[in-house]
Amino acid sequence: MLDKRKLFTVLKSGNVLSKIIFFGILVLQMSFINSCSVITKNTARETTLLIHGGQYDKSQWDDDLIFQRVSWYQEFNLLADVLWIKAPEGPFAAWFGKNELKEIESCPVFFIFIHYTNPYKKVSVGQIKSQITENGGKFVSLGHFSENLVQHPQFIENSLGVYKIEGLCMQNSDGVTVQIPGQQSKRILIE
Repeated sequence: MLDKRKLFTVLKSGNVLSKIIFFGILVLQMSFINSCSVITKNTARETTLLIHGGQYDKSQWDDDLIFQRVSWYQEFNLLADVLWIKAPEGPFAAWFGKNELKEIESCPVFFIFIHYTNPYKKVSVGQIKSQITENGGKFVSLGHFSENLVQHPQFIENSLGVYKIEGLCMQNSDGVTVQIPGQQSKRILIE
């Protein structure tokens, strides 16, 4: 905030450069405050998350997992975050356990589904999951795959330790529109 004594001292002084600098700083402060007031309080962002390479037992690979991602924010607070990718084939499939592979084989479209909701806000993971199950989704435990994914350095670097990893069987890849109260709806679970 402005100190009135400093303001009067600068204005009374005959130093033109001081006045120019002072008013320049004042204009910048006012511009910053004004720009903050027009920021939308509720936003949704669509991005991706890349997991590069992997390892299982004595095997290592340089393939990528590229998760689609939708994040909902209230001001600067993350309300909910969902990431998904169609069940990977190739070397990452080594991370699945035998029962998980059976689930994948019996499912028309199987996704790895990672989610988080802020426990301090009034959005629950149940709100998101119920919209998915109402559209034919069935959640499946992925213990073996999860154990491997959470040990990946990029999973740790992206601070995803509080996220839950599940399998999700869908009847098609048309996607599901998720609506969080007070937020923009977004279509998720699209290949």
